[in-house]
Amino acid sequence: EHVNLRRYASDDDGILYSTRKGISFDVTTWLLFNNVISQIDEAVWNCEGGVVTNFDIFIGNSIYVNLSSEKPYVDIRKYFLPKDTNVEVPTKIGISMSFSQWHQLITQLPVLHSLKPYLNALNPPPPQPLSCGSTEDKRKERR
Repeated sequence: EHVNLRRYASDDDGILYSTRKGISFDVTTWLLFNNVISQIDEAVWNCEGGVVTNFDIFIGNSIYVNLSSEKPYVDIRKYFLPKDTNVEVPTKIGISMSFSQWHQLITQLPVLHSLKPYLNALNPPPPQPLSCGSTEDKRKERR
């Protein structure tokens, strides 16, 4: 089972449909993501409050969450390691959402968790945010 965060569009009749843009979490990765939502949310609030912020966290399964004061979006993206290099690079698989969309997502999580309680049942250890050095340096260290 997976949790999908997808971009939606509407057809000419105003009917919503999900697009291919987005990201899919297996249950374990969703639980890891769920454990760092408060850290991501705090970084979003800091950005909105004018605090210079550069937030980058590894979730698991090659998925990172990035946001910064320079670009007011929460970017949840899968990365990959190209051949003959030791630096992970972003793929097209992922989703960027405005801070407003992020807040909407957060308000809907209790509904998701009430429908699928096991998505909030386990408590794996949270990943550590990247705080020193460049993102590339930290990604090299993981390999």
